[in-house]
Formats: sequence, C-alpha cells, structure tokens
Amino acid sequence: MSEALTSIAGLSASLPWVGANLRPAALRGLLFYARRSEETSIRRWVTHEFPGRDEPWHEDLGAKTRSFSVDGILIGPDVVLQARAFRRAAADPAPATFLHPWLGAMQVVVLDCRIENDVDRARVANVSLRLEIAGTKPAPVIGTDGLGSVLAEADRLLTAGQAVWAQYRYMRAMADFAIANFKASVEGIAGAIEGALANTGLGGSAAGSVAALASLNDAALVSDTAVPAALATAARDVSAQAGGRAALTRGADAAPVPAFEALGALTAQELVPAATSPATTPAHQQLVAANEALGVLAAAMFAGEFARAAAAVPWASRDEAMAARDRVSDALAAAADAVAALGWDDVWQRLVALRAASAADLAERAAPLPRIRRLELPGVMSSTFIAYQLDGDSLSDLFGRAAALSARNRVRHPGFVPSSRPIEVLA
Repeated sequence: MSEALTSIAGLSASLPWVGANLRPAALRGLLFYARRSEETSIRRWVTHEFPGRDEPWHEDLGAKTRSFSVDGILIGPDVVLQARAFRRAAADPAPATFLHPWLGAMQVVVLDCRIENDVDRARVANVSLRLEIAGTKPAPVIGTDGLGSVLAEADRLLTAGQAVWAQYRYMRAMADFAIANFKASVEGIAGAIEGALANTGLGGSAAGSVAALASLNDAALVSDTAVPAALATAARDVSAQAGGRAALTRGADAAPVPAFEALGALTAQELVPAATSPATTPAHQQLVAANEALGVLAAAMFAGEFARAAAAVPWASRDEAMAARDRVSDALAAAADAVAALGWDDVWQRLVALRAASAADLAERAAPLPRIRRLELPGVMSSTFIAYQLDGDSLSDLFGRAAALSARNRVRHPGFVPSSRPIEVLA
C-alpha cells in the first residue's frame, strides 16, 4: 500500500487540478480518483404487525453488512490499459484491499464495477464501484440439540404406541371374564408404578395419573384409546419428576436421579406376566393377545420415558453418564425386539430413533465430565482433609467438595471416612 500512496502523491503533483478537487483511492493497488462516495450501514429489522393492534413490533436481526458506492475517474494517456487492469482487479474473486478516499484501507468484495469511456474525454474513464466489507468464512459447526432430539422422539413414541393400540382393537367384543382379567393386568401395571416410585422416594408424585389408570371402568377398558392414553399419561408423569425440559410444568421440585431409577426399575420387570397355560378358546386367545400387547406397550412407553429422564439428569461423572447410556440403550433395544415380534413397525421405528438420539446425547454430555477414580485410604480421616489433599485448599469450594465426597460414598459422618473399602472420587 505504501507504493500506491507514493504513486498517488506523484500523480497529484503532476495534475494540480485533480489533486485539489478529487480524492485518491485504490483497488488492489490500482489507482483512481474518487469524486463521490456513499456508505450504507444500518441494522436489519423485521416489522411484525398484529391484528387489532395499532403499533407494530420491530425485531432486530443484527447489523446490516456495510456497503459502499464509490464514483471516480481513471486519468492518463494510457487510460484504456488502466481500465483493462482495473476490470481484472475488480473481477478477482478474492477479497480486495481497498483504499477508501475518506475512510482509509479496508478489506472488501466487489459487487459491481462499471467503467465508462467517452470519446469527448479520451484521457478519462469514469469508474463506479459497489463494495461490501469482506467477512470471514465461519468455521464449520457440527452440533445438534441432543436433548431436544431425545424429547421429540420420546413424544413420537408415545403417540405411535397409542395409535397402534387403536389400530389392533384388542378388546372388541371381549367376554366378561376376559375384561376382568385384563383389568387386573392394568391394575398390576399401576401397582408397579406405585412401587417403583415408593422405592425411590417419589411415592405419591404421580398419584393422580396412576389412580386414573387403575380405576378405568369396563367401558374404558374396551375402548380404542382409553388404556394407551392413561398408560402414556402415567409414564409421562413419572419422567416429569426428573425436571428440566423433561418436566411437564415448572415450579415442581425436580428429582432427576430418583425418577430415572424408578423408570429403570419399571423397564427391568415383567409388567404383565405371560400366560401359564395354552389358550384353547377364541376368548382365551383374545385375552392372551391383549395382555401380551399391553405388556409390550407398557414396556415401550416406560423405556421411552427412561430415555427422557436420563436426558434430564445432571450427571456428575463420565462413568455415570455412560452407564446410564448403556442402561437406556438396553431397555430400548429390548422394547424394540418385543414390538417387532408383534409387527408394530411404527413403534419399532420410533424406538430405534430414540435409542440413537439418547446414545448420542449422553455420549456428548459425558465427554467433558470427570472420570470416577477409586482411592484406598491409609486410615480413617475426614472428608475435608481428603478434599484438601486431592484438589488443594481453595476455601471457596473446599467444604462443598468434602460434602460431595461424603454424599457420593454414603459416609455416616464426614469427619470419619472409613478405610475398610475404597472410596470414589472425581478425577
């Protein structure tokens, strides 16, 4: 750029009128004289207008790209050669260094270049440029909303499960004894939910939906929609206890790990016992098919909510997150095998998609987490001393780390951590 400035200074000295009335400029070091420059720089706005409201709302989308229009002249006995060189410089696809006549040097891209020759002005060519400030190419970002994918697939699974039940109409024209037996199976699932919640300290947290499932009357049991809808609501209420984006409503006390463990327990048990004797009559065959379908549907829904709860747990270590990933993956795989045996293609597809989304989400969240290390103590010592030895004496978090260590290892008294077995610490 120093050579360009030297050439401009020399040309100004040789053409006093030009130097006094025009401003020097250069594109890729090729000189010309500017007569006029106009800059456009403003923000991008979207105007939102609403029915029944007189005032609009303007949404700011960020700064608009700075653009310039510059008009000038090429002058000299070789103006035709200058124009050819200028045209080639403007056509180069790479960002150009532009010496703006008023704003100084900048990196630009040339959007438009117009060169005008006139026989009445043989030594002069008019130049018009339209420029924009050159930006940098963004680095590729490969990222997805892993949690959002899990939640969306879990929702689709619940919908597919309800749809397939209505499609098969298991309960049409069922005999009274079969309805009573089927009702007992539904009540058994409700009891399993209550037991899982009670064992994890969440007893009564989904009492309304569980009671609604257990109290379905005969008319609801034989309908196409009541059983799967009540089952989906109960399962969803359990995962909602995990909080975060998995919650149905805000403001409730979240218990992510207990909700996760409750659903893990539900996926690990046989919710509807298999028939112990062969079905010899059409009514018995219908009952066996309905009970089998109910067990598979419940297993699929609970597996889906198991994945939803896992996505809401703030895992403390990579080991815990990866162990959760494996548990959820196994539950979803088992449910997928069961629905495949019944020919429920849509439900199977949703289970497979949810399994992939859950595995990707948990693997991504596990990557930056610390690992669990097992430490053997030389003797009984306090959790504060252990935290000090491991991570230093930062008083801002020393006692918090000590409390977390005690909680992780279920120590009765934080001043006396036993040495009879290794303790777990985050490395």
